[in-house]
Amino acid sequence: MRNTILALIFMLLPLSSLLAQDCTQVSQEQNTLVSLFKEKGFVVKTGKEMRFISGNEVKEKLTLTGGKQYVLMMVTEKMIDQSGISLLNNFGLIVSSTFKETGNDRHLILIEYKPTTTADFTAAFKMIDFEGRTVCGFWTLFEK
Repeated sequence: MRNTILALIFMLLPLSSLLAQDCTQVSQEQNTLVSLFKEKGFVVKTGKEMRFISGNEVKEKLTLTGGKQYVLMMVTEKMIDQSGISLLNNFGLIVSSTFKETGNDRHLILIEYKPTTTADFTAAFKMIDFEGRTVCGFWTLFEK
């Protein structure tokens, strides 16, 4: 019985490492990027730590001030296959969008936008992992 339990544990260890989320590494990368933006004069307006489910779109409501410069950033675990951000106006039309499906940096998405007037927007974040994993991530809105 004991050998059966040990065999089961050793079989599950590799499986658990595949399912494990590398939140510490993502958090370190997030902190480094936030520091770089602050050095450039940006402040963090808002943001959130997330668990991104492959294929699901996460939407966040944002109010942006006219004449200010904004950078919207999403960073996730590196093993994802595709990611993207869209910024939609209050009519649901895309005013800025980007999507990455190749390259070593597809876990990091940035879009820049400078609204002419103060208005409400929706940020839509999407991550795709072909193995269907849920991954750690952050989204951050910088303002200058």
